[in-house]
Amino acid sequence: MISSRTFQVLGNVGLLVLFLAQFSSLAAGARVFNNSPWTIRYTTDAGTNAPNLCHFWNWPSGGDKIVKCTQKNLAAGKTINLSTLDGFTYADRRYLCTGNFLTKGVWQHMRSGDSIRCVSSGGSNPYPICEVYDP
Repeated sequence: MISSRTFQVLGNVGLLVLFLAQFSSLAAGARVFNNSPWTIRYTTDAGTNAPNLCHFWNWPSGGDKIVKCTQKNLAAGKTINLSTLDGFTYADRRYLCTGNFLTKGVWQHMRSGDSIRCVSSGGSNPYPICEVYDP
């Protein structure tokens, strides 16, 4: 028979394992926090034989480049965890990302492991403001 003390220790170890598993899965991937009131588009397969095209302003091997990608939407106010994030854009409006105003539909390339958080600028003519960070 298992004593209550043994059960308590095993329970605490189990909670620790679950916590560490969650933490390690977040650290290995990327997150998109779309805290803006507009839909964001993201891709996880830029440069592959995908069905869509993405126009990146900051492609790693030479800046401005159009590559094949799969474009996916993330609704306003939503967050998603991904194993990888290659880039994002707002298809219908200009946006500010890391100090650069980007034209609608122009993609921001992401480094491996980077995540983004986007919010509204507020005011009478609001636009998305996005911050790229390494979690």
